[in-house]
Amino acid sequence: MSVRIIRTSTIPQRYLNDLYQNRILQADAMGFEELRSAIFSYFIHEFDQYSHYINKGSRYQMTELIVNDILLQRKWAEEHGLTRSASLHEILEAQIAHYQPDIFFDNSNFFMHHDADAIKKKHGISAVIAWDAYTGSRFEKQSKGVDVVLTCVEFIRKKYESLGFTSVLLPFAFDRRVFESLQNQEDIKNRLCFIGTISDNVHKERKALLLDCIRAGIPFSLYISNIGKGRFCVSRAQVRALKDGRFDDFFDYFRLQAHNLGGVYGSDMFKTLGNHAIQLNIHGDNSLHAGNMRLYEATGMGSLLLTDWKSNIADIFEPEKEIITYKTPGEAIDKARYFLAHPKEAAEIARNGQLKTFTKYAVEDRINRFETLCDELMNNR
Repeated sequence: MSVRIIRTSTIPQRYLNDLYQNRILQADAMGFEELRSAIFSYFIHEFDQYSHYINKGSRYQMTELIVNDILLQRKWAEEHGLTRSASLHEILEAQIAHYQPDIFFDNSNFFMHHDADAIKKKHGISAVIAWDAYTGSRFEKQSKGVDVVLTCVEFIRKKYESLGFTSVLLPFAFDRRVFESLQNQEDIKNRLCFIGTISDNVHKERKALLLDCIRAGIPFSLYISNIGKGRFCVSRAQVRALKDGRFDDFFDYFRLQAHNLGGVYGSDMFKTLGNHAIQLNIHGDNSLHAGNMRLYEATGMGSLLLTDWKSNIADIFEPEKEIITYKTPGEAIDKARYFLAHPKEAAEIARNGQLKTFTKYAVEDRINRFETLCDELMNNR
């Protein structure tokens, strides 16, 4: 008999709004399974990477739940006889009771707010695994009943370890299904590209470098999803800056928004990665080690990765052969200019990076490591 796993995850509300307003236009007519499959087909975040590969085998069976998607969760509730007034938490409780998981894999920060021991006891769950890759997390809020905290970088693992948790590294990986589905058939734009977000509390260095790149006048495509776009936009980020008296930030956002093309996510993000020659990557201010998703997404889509140097970067990619690194904003701009002027050299390094990602950072290997961890947890029970 297979060991049952549920995995909870979330999708940013702005992405859900766009999905239902502009992309999945018949969502109301779909059932739970059909709608969930339609959402996964847009390759948002890690989409169905875990369940797609895990469910091919016989040892484990995984059910994936997008727990903040009100429409999707209410469809499940209606199909399973819950009242229309059921809250998202009540629906999740009903899903746990229905699927009877042996392992609860939390990618939604559920156990930052709920008692893992109580949930395990109530539902007969053998083990709880949590995921945390965000440098601003309130580590001490993680429920002590969590058996293992997975993360993508060593300094977060050590932080959890210092708080008495068992924590294990499980770096991100690339699903080649994305490249095979979306690989670019158009001419590559010989431009520098940045795709991501700007958060006031963790991205001061990121914001400063993006502004430096704009001032440098290099060909630059900017896709920031959580600020406004257009010269005359006043965004929520600016309103927050005004309320906090951060007037420099207020005017910085005006400059960024004048160049911002707006956010892209999921399949559109991967297409954008694939049709730009160079991707600029900047970790959060508190990130002591390299390890974010963009390392694997950009290289997997065949773009040259220009990323900030971290002490562990050579353990992931070979600098200047598979990716390009920088230590200062000036060096980032100089290297962007050089490789834009030498596209053949840029393309060769990009191919080396993609080969490394395809061979060493394939999602199948990541899933195998996850299953090995599950084996250990279940054997210990």
